[in-house]
Amino acid sequence: MNINKKMADRISLIVVLLFSLIITITIVYENIIHQRGIGTHYKDVYCYLIESLRLAGIQIGGYKFVNYFPPFIPFLTSLLFRIGFVSEYSILFTAGIFHIFGIIGMYYILKLRFNNYYSIFGSIVYGAFLINLKWVGNGMLDIPFTALMIWAIYFFILAMEKNQNYFYIAIPLAVISFFTKYPAGVIFPLMLLYFMAKTRFFYNIKKYSKGLVKGAIAGVINPFFSLFCHK
Repeated sequence: MNINKKMADRISLIVVLLFSLIITITIVYENIIHQRGIGTHYKDVYCYLIESLRLAGIQIGGYKFVNYFPPFIPFLTSLLFRIGFVSEYSILFTAGIFHIFGIIGMYYILKLRFNNYYSIFGSIVYGAFLINLKWVGNGMLDIPFTALMIWAIYFFILAMEKNQNYFYIAIPLAVISFFTKYPAGVIFPLMLLYFMAKTRFFYNIKKYSKGLVKGAIAGVINPFFSLFCHK
């Protein structure tokens, strides 16, 4: 039975992975080939590209306002710039790939409460939401910060339910999601709400305080704090 369950889990994950790869690659490819193929397109992407160039060491005069933009996706894009992929398409790929992680993360969150069939169905529904498809391959920050929030919530739940060491992953991921797009800061009240919803509130404060404090320290000792300040 354990072997069958492990095999079923692997097959389910492969199905979700294949779906996420196909839908993400298709949309990013369409937007690269036809430029305005799928979704909504904004000029903000070029501001993120300017920020990426600066993080890659290429200084451009003016546009000082980009210094206040969230740095995570421009930083990842700047890595592609440094190895020679200097193109506006780099940010389409960088931001789009997070849709794959978001779909897989949704599958794992659903697996905490549902069987494989419901989890696969739920992750496919999430990945195929029209509002998501409009933002997957346009270089904007909405899909990346949502994906990071999904994983942060997933590890926070694991920390509360199974092992406090997951706080070391959950809280830094929440911090990175904030530096991906600032509205992601809503994740911290959400985590607090989940914590407060547990029974024996004061007992839980004592039980989880050590893990929460260490997770918070791990979140604060985050390279994107120094990256943001350096800009």
